[in-house]
Amino acid sequence: MRSRTFRHGVSAHWEGWSRPRRIPLLATLLAVLVTAVTATASSAITNDVVTGSVTTRFCWQWFGSLVYGSGFEIKMQVINNTPSGHTGAALVSGVTQATIPTAARSTSAWKSVIVSKDLGQNFTYRMDGASTPYTNLDWKGIRYYMSNCQTQAVTNASIRAAMTYAVNKVGDRYTGGGAGESYRHGAIAPYRVGPFHGAGQTYYYYLEGGFAGWDCSGLTNRAFGSVGVSIPDYTGTASNGGLYQRAVSANISLANRRPGDLLVVVGHVGMYLGTGIDGNQWVVEATPWHKWPDNGSLYVDAEGVTITLYSTFISGKSYRVYRPIA
Repeated sequence: MRSRTFRHGVSAHWEGWSRPRRIPLLATLLAVLVTAVTATASSAITNDVVTGSVTTRFCWQWFGSLVYGSGFEIKMQVINNTPSGHTGAALVSGVTQATIPTAARSTSAWKSVIVSKDLGQNFTYRMDGASTPYTNLDWKGIRYYMSNCQTQAVTNASIRAAMTYAVNKVGDRYTGGGAGESYRHGAIAPYRVGPFHGAGQTYYYYLEGGFAGWDCSGLTNRAFGSVGVSIPDYTGTASNGGLYQRAVSANISLANRRPGDLLVVVGHVGMYLGTGIDGNQWVVEATPWHKWPDNGSLYVDAEGVTITLYSTFISGKSYRVYRPIA
């Protein structure tokens, strides 16, 4: 089981959205996490909104934890060559949580606000009091209106679409390799199903009703399938025709990885996202890095699709690179 540290320094184990939350602590978090974030990389995928003569850049990150609940951290900055004398305001459920004054020929620091799913909050951004297109985003729509802060921009439209597909599944459940064709490829369970157990896996996993389920290769298979690229949906060994065999045959150095590549070992795969706005490298994966014991080796709430630091992802493993789209 892996623990995660929020970029604001709060360390916690994440879980899914179905368990009770400690809402008073979440409210405290909302108050303290209105903060400035300095951008150290400019290559991340972002969305720009032009309001008059001012351009504001946005991106999002998902978060979820037992203590702090779940939702989105929305980051924004006013980019270079905008005139001074204007003010952008980020509102959470109608209450201003952050403001960004403009300065001539200057790019502001990134600022962020937390929008809680558990509290049913929404996000609005206004420049000089006027609403932008990012108004009252709902929980499904936000992921498609606004790009992820941890994903590097690429010029190839198919690679970009496959990366977006995988990232948009962040927060879905993990089901294990034995979940069959449906529940390891994103199907939503009508009620609790399972337990599932894949070859070589230690634990068994349930999928709770109302949640979509994935295993690692099921996610990457569907991500590239969404752009018409067929790849194996199992990692396997170097001799059975799976992703690992393809990676061995491709013989691409890990040092030459690029966004959209699959990083594969026997038994696991993740998609490399490149460098985010914080200068760190990231990987999106479906993995059971947080489990809630149910009965012995049976587990529920096995989260799930997540974005992991590249250095954490590859630690202690000899990953190979497979490039579905050249």
